Amino acid sequence: MVTHDRAAERLIVYTALSKHDRVRLFLEIAETPNVTLDELVKKTKIDRELAYFHLGMLHAADLVRQDVRTFAYTLTELGEKYHRLLRRIHKIQRKMETERQ
Repeated sequence: MVTHDRAAERLIVYTALSKHDRVRLFLEIAETPNVTLDELVKKTKIDRELAYFHLGMLHAADLVRQDVRTFAYTLTELGEKYHRLLRRIHKIQRKMETERQ
């Protein structure tokens, strides 16, 4: 049974990860912890203002945090949890595609 708190968490996270650019930023932060906005913009080719907006949405969903001294982004504990879930889903998807061939 899913509790209200857990359902609310999922809704917030799934909403935050509902945009392709946000997922790209989220995955880049997962792959490159302590990455700055400038580095993210360079790697993802997402407009700086748009990237900043999406990072704010990821932060509001408690998926990423920004270091106040270095301004670098890392995943939060919740972000790590959902990153592991995304990796498992991707692995299953690849397996299904291989089986179809």
